[in-house]
Amino acid sequence: GQVFVNTYWPVDVPRKVGDATPFSVHLAKVLPDERDRLILLCYMAACVQHKGVKFQWAPLLQGVRIIAIEQYGAGPFGTQHLADLGAEVIKIENPADGGDVGRAVGPHYFGPGDSHFHQSFNRNKKSLTLNLKHPEARAVLRELAREADVVFNNLRGDLPAKLGLTYEQLKEVNPALVCGH
Repeated sequence: GQVFVNTYWPVDVPRKVGDATPFSVHLAKVLPDERDRLILLCYMAACVQHKGVKFQWAPLLQGVRIIAIEQYGAGPFGTQHLADLGAEVIKIENPADGGDVGRAVGPHYFGPGDSHFHQSFNRNKKSLTLNLKHPEARAVLRELAREADVVFNNLRGDLPAKLGLTYEQLKEVNPALVCGH
């Protein structure tokens, strides 16, 4: 219950723009007694489960756009959590080499090139194929970066610079961009 309440915000509770304080902290101010908070949280959980009663939660990262050039496990695992928290994650895959290598990791598959492993790390994401070795694809990436908040990659050390993914290469299209490697 605590993790659920800390990660999502009830839609009908007023919140200032930019306030990243978890709902549980605000709840503690209103209900200082821990027992009262627990009773309320149990009631809220029952509302969620009760047929016909809707208790909506607004994702904390709603409105945040992340461009993710990532492979296999660590990168997709990290951005999966951001997507679960409501961020729009656009995963870029290279069509020249079959996309994310995680697509081929077994032992279970939904179909050719669509492993359970890949799906489990890429839920709630959008996907786009771009071969960033080509100038046309890099131009598309720059347009995406213009409207993004973050460009993230987990490529080996020299590749981000070669593919135009560093802050120095992208700051002219979006100076507020955060680049993570």
